Amino acid sequence: MRIFGSENLELVEAFLLPSQLSLIGNHSSWPPRADVIASDFEAVWKARRPAEGMVVKKAEDGAQAGLVLHLRREDPSQLAGFENIEVSYVADGVHYVAESTIAFGAKRRC
Repeated sequence: MRIFGSENLELVEAFLLPSQLSLIGNHSSWPPRADVIASDFEAVWKARRPAEGMVVKKAEDGAQAGLVLHLRREDPSQLAGFENIEVSYVADGVHYVAESTIAFGAKRRC
């Protein structure tokens, strides 16, 4: 996994969650507080697995996994962001690279 166009950000860790919970945002604590995410967040968070090297099997019921990135601003007083994320994976013996279309930026509120 790589982050492109990163400015003032460090990728600390990445996880897969057995859920489609949306954690997009700037959370003041790590892990994000359960009371601001969802009622079942604590159970989902306990089931997380490191994304690097993770083997994900196709779910018969159509369930999906959510990718969660723990990013840290290197200088909290400065703007931080990235242009996209690249994830490499193998499916049925074929190597693929997926690039996100999500850009992210964060700045301190005054």
